[in-house]
Amino acid sequence: MRKLGLLGIALVGILLFVSALGFFWLPLSVAFSDVGNVSKVLLLLLASLPFFAALGGGYFLLTRRESLATRLFPESDSPIAAAPEDLLRVGLVLIGVYLFAEAIPSFVGQIVMPVIQIFEINAGLGDGIMTTSDVVGQLTASLPNVLSALARFGVGWYLLARSAQLTRRLFASAEDHDEPEQGLLPECPSCGEPYDPSDYVGGPTEARCASCKQPLPVAHA
Repeated sequence: MRKLGLLGIALVGILLFVSALGFFWLPLSVAFSDVGNVSKVLLLLLASLPFFAALGGGYFLLTRRESLATRLFPESDSPIAAAPEDLLRVGLVLIGVYLFAEAIPSFVGQIVMPVIQIFEINAGLGDGIMTTSDVVGQLTASLPNVLSALARFGVGWYLLARSAQLTRRLFASAEDHDEPEQGLLPECPSCGEPYDPSDYVGGPTEARCASCKQPLPVAHA
């Protein structure tokens, strides 16, 4: 199980490295803007924060994958032939790791982008100077995306913290769902003990209940 988790954490780290390219357009757009040199340096630093946050998250997962796997996944005797419960828990943890790590650069990006837009407009790239209500409106427009990033952060943390409990609940629900099928078996007319007719087909002697030893109504092959 731990080796599967180690591989998954490395893949999530690589995925974060790739996702950093999605944030690279923001510093590029600032680099080609017409603001002053001092303003451009400040804006470039702000615009690069989501990009470096994604790179940092990927680097952390790749370099600390062994310690993270030791902390998140218990050791198993047969890491290749993992039980279904182990595979489910690995999947939940990896989803949590990805949501937790991906939410950080997304949150930073949603905070930085309105600030950059306000700075650019007030630097003369827009239609005049923004008023206080304009600034509030700009920040309010980004609020849904900020809340979405925080929600992914929270869900990721929950999956990491409760993966073992969630795994047990999911498998317990599956077992409870399968229990009613046992009631479909016929019952002994004498004592009511359930039995499988296929266990008695083709036997050399008369089919009798294993509990009360009375004859059972079994069709002979």
